[in-house]
Amino acid sequence: MIDNFVHLGGSGATLGLLVALLWKAREGTHRRIAQLSLLPTLFNVNELLLFGLPVVLRPQFLLPFVLLPVGLALAGWAMLASALLPLQATTVHWTTPALLSGWLLTGSWKGVAWQLLVIAVSTACYLPAVTRIERARHRRQLDALNAAAEAILGARHRHRPALLRRDQAGEIARGLLSDLGRAIGTPEVHLAYQPKHRADGTAVGAEALVRWTHPRYGEIRADVAVTLAEDGELAARLGHCVLEQACACKARWNARGLHAATLAVNVSPLQLSIPGFAGDVIALLERHGLAGREIELEITESHALPLGSVLQDNMRRLAHHGVRLAMDDFGMGHSSLLHLRHFRVDAIKIDGSLSREVPASDAACDIVRSIATLGRSQQLDVVAEFVETREQRNALAALGCTLFQGYLHSPPLAEAACLDYLLAYRPASATPAAPAAPAALAAPAVPQSREEITGLPSTLRAAG
Repeated sequence: MIDNFVHLGGSGATLGLLVALLWKAREGTHRRIAQLSLLPTLFNVNELLLFGLPVVLRPQFLLPFVLLPVGLALAGWAMLASALLPLQATTVHWTTPALLSGWLLTGSWKGVAWQLLVIAVSTACYLPAVTRIERARHRRQLDALNAAAEAILGARHRHRPALLRRDQAGEIARGLLSDLGRAIGTPEVHLAYQPKHRADGTAVGAEALVRWTHPRYGEIRADVAVTLAEDGELAARLGHCVLEQACACKARWNARGLHAATLAVNVSPLQLSIPGFAGDVIALLERHGLAGREIELEITESHALPLGSVLQDNMRRLAHHGVRLAMDDFGMGHSSLLHLRHFRVDAIKIDGSLSREVPASDAACDIVRSIATLGRSQQLDVVAEFVETREQRNALAALGCTLFQGYLHSPPLAEAACLDYLLAYRPASATPAAPAAPAALAAPAVPQSREEITGLPSTLRAAG
C-alpha cells in the first residue's frame, strides 16, 4: 500500500512533480530531465528525477518532498480504516505502473481513482514551486539574452564580433546565429510593414521590417538579427529571404490597386559587394511582375560600403533598371556624403536619434535642416523616421523633411493590415474614379498619437 499509494512514481509521489514539470517547464534543463524521467518514473524508478534536478537538495521542493509522503500515508491509512479502500490479499511488485497497480491491489475502480487523486494532489503541491523556479529561470534567460544583445551590437563598433567571445554572451550569440540560419526561409523570419506619409497625411508607401520570432526567446530585436547575420556570413541569405517576401507582398498589393506605392527594403552594404546581387534583385522583380521604381533599397550604415568594381556594377545595374536607392541613417554612419558623390540616390533617411530630438534640441534641428537642404538641392526625398507627435512632424516638415514614418501615423503592421491602411490613406490621385462616398465612409483623419492609433479597427492595429 505504501509503495503504490504513497510513493507513487517514487519518493514523495514524484509522478505529480513530473506532471508539474511537463506542464510548466516548456524548455530548458528541467523539461529535458522530465522527458528523460518519464518512462522510468511510470515504473516508480525515480532516481533520475530526484537527483537530476536535484529535488532532494533543492529548498523549493523540500516542503512538498517531506510532507507529501506523510500526508498521503495518513490519508491512505484513514481510507483503509474506514473500509473505503479495499485491499486484496495479493502481492504487487513495486515497479508495477500506476493505475494498473491500483486495480490489482484493490480489484476495484476505487484503487485507480485513489491513485489519480494522489497524482492530482501531488501535482498541485509541486506546481507552485515549479512555477516559481521557471519564472526565475525565464528572468535569468531574458537577462542573459539582453546582455548578449548589447554585446552583439556593441561589438559592431569594435570590429570584433560577439561570436568570438568565450563568455556567456558569446555562447548565446553563437546559439542565436545557428538558430537564425535554421529559421531563414521559415515563418519564424517574416516581415512587418510601416507606412510612410507625406505631410498632408497621405500614405505613399511602406518600409518592410524584418521580424524574427525565436521559439525560446520570442521576438528578437531586428538590429540584433541583422548584426548576427552580417557577422556570421548570413547576410546574403537573410537579405534574399527579405527581398523575396517583400516582392511577393508588393505583387499582392498591386493586385489591389497599389501600383503607385513604393515598398522600401533594407539592404546590407555586404550584399552590395556580392557579384550578381543586382541580377538577383532584377530577377525577383521580373518574377513578381514589378517595375523597378516600386522597390526602394535602403542601404544601411552598419558597414562601410566597399568601393570597387563589384559595387559600381551592382549600383549601375540597379539604377538602370529603375530601382530606387536610399541612404538609411544618413549623417550618422561611415561615409554618407561620400556615397552621394559616387552613386545616384533617390532618398536620404535621417537617423532616428536626430528626428527623435526635434524640436527639443537646437543642435538636432540644425543638423536636420542641413541634411534637408542638401536633399532639396539634389532633388531627393528626405525621410524622417520615429515621428511620434504632431509637433515633431510639423517641426520636421518646417526643417525641410518631405516624408514621415512613425507611430504618429502607424506602428509596423502585418501585411493584410498594412494593405488596408494604405488603401485608406492613399493619395486621391491614386484612387480609381468612383462615385463620391458618403461622409460616414470617407477615409478617417490621420491619427495624431499612439493613443489615437488604439482607436483604429483591429486590422489596422496589428503592430509588428
